[in-house]
Order: sequence, then C-alpha cells, then structure tokens
Amino acid sequence: MNNLKLTEIEIHNTCNRKCNFCPNAFLDRGKYTEMDEETYLSILNELNNNNYNGAISYSRYNEPFFNADLLKKRVSQAKEILPESLLVTNTNGDFLSEEALDGLLIDELTIMDYDYKGQEACVHHLLDIGAEITSVEYPFIYAKRESIKIIYFVDWLFHVELEDRGGQLRFVDRIKRSNPCFEPTYFVGIDYDGTVVPCCHIRGDSEEQQEMVLGNLRDGSVSEILASSHTCEVRNRTQNKQFSDPCKHCQKTEGRYTKKQPSMDYEIQYYCEEEVV
Repeated sequence: MNNLKLTEIEIHNTCNRKCNFCPNAFLDRGKYTEMDEETYLSILNELNNNNYNGAISYSRYNEPFFNADLLKKRVSQAKEILPESLLVTNTNGDFLSEEALDGLLIDELTIMDYDYKGQEACVHHLLDIGAEITSVEYPFIYAKRESIKIIYFVDWLFHVELEDRGGQLRFVDRIKRSNPCFEPTYFVGIDYDGTVVPCCHIRGDSEEQQEMVLGNLRDGSVSEILASSHTCEVRNRTQNKQFSDPCKHCQKTEGRYTKKQPSMDYEIQYYCEEEVV
C-alpha cells in the first residue's frame, strides 16, 4: 500500500461510446450497474487507514459523467475521507456541462477530443462550460474552472500511438516489449464489481486477461489482495520482463499519475522497441 501512487475506481460500469480503440467495442457489460456504496466507502477508509495520499481517478472503462450526480457524491465522500489525495478523472466530454461541474470537488479534469473537433471547437466547449482558458499549447488547451484544473487533449488520435490494451486490440502493430513495467507497483484499479487489477489495461470482464486479475473485494481487502502471493508474483514478473500473454506486446509506459513527479501533463513516449516479425 505504501508504494501506491494511483488508485483508479470505477463507480459504475457504463460508457456511452463504443470506440474501436477500446475493448468496450466488443466487451458487453450489460445494464447500468453502480459500485456498491459500502464497497466504495470501505476502499476509501482502508486507504485512509494506510495513510494514502496518492491520486484517486474515477475513469476506467466507464464514462464518469454518465451519472454526474453520482460522481459528485463519490468525489465529495473521497474529499472528506482523504483530504490530502488528488482527485482526478478523464471524460469524453459528451455529458460535460456547467450543471455537471457545479459542486464537483474534483481537482484535475482531462477532456479527450476523440472526434477530431479541432482546437477552435474545443476552446468553445471550454467556454461553454464556464472555464477560463489559461494557455493553448496544441494539442493541449489548459484551463481552470473554480478550483478544477483542466487539460483538453485536442485531436487525440492524431497524437498518440494506439496501444493493444493488454493484448485485446489485435489491429494495432504487434510490438514486443523489452523494458520492465512497474505499473503493478504504483497502480491499483478497482472495477465496479470489486475486481482488483494491476494496470489500466487489465479489466475483470476480459476472459483473455484473467491471469492478471489480482482478486476481488468480496474475498479480501485491498491491502490483503496487494500483499497476496499472486500479486507479488505479478509484480516480480513485470519488473523482470517475464511477461504473460496480455503484457507481451503492451506499449504502456509509466502513467501521468504514477511517474516520479505525478501531474496531469502528458509525456507521449513509448518504451517498446523490438518489432515482432
């Protein structure tokens, strides 16, 4: 627990999009389901009991603003229980409005332009939600709204190299990973159903990735799962470049909130080098 820099919590299971660069395009989660409040609060209290002061993110494979009222409630609860933690989230922007942001106690917000709207349209979107533009450094627009720091990633797909999402996206270039991965040391993800995973690319509803799932909160606490022999094995393997199938071609580098100096700024670079023939 002391090594954690980022805890990613999925407060519900729904995204309104089926982007082809995301496993949501082919993994069906069924009807809208929320993480049980008792489970959510137990996570926060356990982090507090372990003096956690890293970041908490509300974006996994859902769209957090799909239920803005729930997001506000969950963020307020985290702000009360973990006042020293940085509260952050990503959004596709589809449900982003002044009303959705009013009363939201998030610290940092990243808006992803998946539709190639372009810089001018993204600036207008920010102004429409009551944000103040602080700087424009294409492809990024920096803004603020009350106490929320905002970064808008313009024309996202033009500026990133698609990752294979833990082996699930077969249409991207198959690159063999040759560098160690430390995400399982600094990151923990918790799906809406309590499934605990070691990386943002791993999800509990993927049959192909089950060997990388760490456990479920039905069977133990976060700290118990992170200290289990299975989790230790996963950590050791990725650090020593002994990658299982979901990780063999992964292009994931250290995340924005798991790097040495966490921040919302992007560093678009990749560790993977050796191309598979």
